[in-house]
Amino acid sequence: MKIEITGGDLTLKEFYKIVYENATVVLNKSAITELDKCYKFLKEYSEKKLIYGINTGFGPMAQYRINNEERYQLPNEIITGYEKCV
Repeated sequence: MKIEITGGDLTLKEFYKIVYENATVVLNKSAITELDKCYKFLKEYSEKKLIYGINTGFGPMAQYRINNEERYQLPNEIITGYEKCV
């Protein structure tokens, strides 16, 4: 089964199929355009401001800015760390 992401709301039924039934997710052109727009905004905005978990650490480390190289690695570290705990 394929679930097309359009940039609109995702239904609970679609979310369930993605998470529990491993439905394939397909991004249409408008969703990709919207993701790109949001990414550019967040990238520019985070250069000037601290955003928890985006360019800072977590918990007690939230007050410290993460350098750009580590910022791109952070999501991978979170997922890898989680997988090691499960």
